[in-house]
Order: sequence, then structure tokens, then C-alpha cells
Amino acid sequence: MLDLESTDGQSNATVVARAKTWLTKLTTKFGVKPIIYTGNNLAATTGNNFSGYPLWVPNYGATCPMMPSGWSNWKLWQDTDSGSVAGVSARSTPTSSTALSPRSKR
Repeated sequence: MLDLESTDGQSNATVVARAKTWLTKLTTKFGVKPIIYTGNNLAATTGNNFSGYPLWVPNYGATCPMMPSGWSNWKLWQDTDSGSVAGVSARSTPTSSTALSPRSKR
């Protein structure tokens, strides 16, 4: 998984180049494309560069998540930033159970 939540002050071109390098290494090593965790807030950075990868999108409190550029479907949708899981004492960030299959952008 590539967790892409901020640019940390890097240019869009640098973020994209480094992300592509990492994704290529993971794909080569494991033989499958990794999922990318990113939100619509980074659409200007990601552009259409990663549309061939599965998406895990965070969008809290929505009835349908806003999609970053390049994606029309998501694999996982994180619809809250807090929650709990039975048997786990630490705070967790559950992913919507409705996100178990791809959905189309509306």
C-alpha cells in the first residue's frame, strides 16, 4: 500500500516520481499492483498518474466518497476517522463495511 496524504512541501512532480518508483518496486516484488490510500485533497498532485491502481479513499461523513482525479471506482472507502473494534483496546479507523466491493463515482 502507498499512503499518500501530503506532499510534505515537495513539488507535485517529485511526489509523483517518487510514488511511481515505490509502486513499481512493490509491483515487481509482489506481482500485484498495490492499493493507494489518498483523497480528493491531493487530486492536484496525483492528477491522472495512478488511475491504474486500486484506490482506498477517505471521505468522512459522505454518502458517496469524492474521488481523486483519474479514478472512477474505489476498492475501500474510509468513512470515519475514529471508531472501535471489538477486542481491540486502541482507537481504530474502521473502513466502511459497504466498501467491500467497488463503487462508481456519482
